[in-house]
Amino acid sequence: MSSYIKKTNSDFFVPTEHTGKILAAGLRFLPDALFCSPMDREGNIVDVKVEGCILSEMREMLAAIAPWVREGSYLSLFSDDGSRWRWVFQQGTCREIPAELRWPDASELSTLPREQDQVVILVKAGKVTDILSSDPRIAGEVIDLDAAGKSQQELLLQAWESYRKTYHPIYEQSEGGLHHGCE
Repeated sequence: MSSYIKKTNSDFFVPTEHTGKILAAGLRFLPDALFCSPMDREGNIVDVKVEGCILSEMREMLAAIAPWVREGSYLSLFSDDGSRWRWVFQQGTCREIPAELRWPDASELSTLPREQDQVVILVKAGKVTDILSSDPRIAGEVIDLDAAGKSQQELLLQAWESYRKTYHPIYEQSEGGLHHGCE
């Protein structure tokens, strides 16, 4: 079965002393493909580029060259049918690893802010006196009574009381200082 494959990324290396074996394997296993092995100045193969090959031939070629490829090298590819995989070279063998598609849980997808998903912090006399939260993943809003003018303080206190009716305390001020709401 023929399938168009394209490399997405790689970390591939074959030392100079094995370059000839890799080039010969490319000609043997991929006779009708455009096979290219870019090299560095020392003659080490630092990548593999293949076009027009049959996937089964590519698998055979990679298995054949595995003993000469540096440990930990890999090639990540995708095909025209949407498949994705990686070939990893370990202990003289080439192992094919298919990609896994995972759909996130609905709670992980929540990117739309909701009005009740926030943290509200009350500051009085230069100290945080209360922190309320409906969802710990959302950044907080600070209600600073010290920074507000007298006319604004009453509005801020009304807003605070409104939050207090629906939100859960995280920390509350008491005689001994701030306490965690879960204790």
